Amino acid sequence: SAVVKQILPLEVKIPKHDIVVNGYVSNASYMAKKSVFIIFINGRLVDCSAIKKAMLGFYSRHLARNLYPFVYLDINLRPVDVDVNIHPTKSDVGFLHAEELAEALLEKMGEAIRGADLSRTFIRSQAALVQQPVVLEMVPKKRRADDDSLTRSQQQ
Repeated sequence: SAVVKQILPLEVKIPKHDIVVNGYVSNASYMAKKSVFIIFINGRLVDCSAIKKAMLGFYSRHLARNLYPFVYLDINLRPVDVDVNIHPTKSDVGFLHAEELAEALLEKMGEAIRGADLSRTFIRSQAALVQQPVVLEMVPKKRRADDDSLTRSQQQ
């Protein structure tokens, strides 16, 4: 589909904190009217406002106005570093070293987008590309005898 052609693989490792991230992010040509963030931490689908905020800030400089990114991240880190008590439903989580991970993600995203083909593709409908020919009909004008006299009198 359209998303598959517009995404870039992303891999980030921070060995000193045992953090490994694999995922996909949209390139600068991606056009969507709503952002899509799919974030897994240790195999659990979560919302991580710190990562979302950092990525939206990054994309605000790379996407056209009123267009939003697609982001899929699979973040693996030590379970003791995850704080699930941010939101009552435990869907929004925080974790240690989130700022460091956000910086590493943004750096890798910048490299991926700069390395991608950034030309945008615009598709026009076939009807707009085909112009209807304009037909002009040449009708011979009937000459009247007094036309010559008018022409001669205007020349004098």
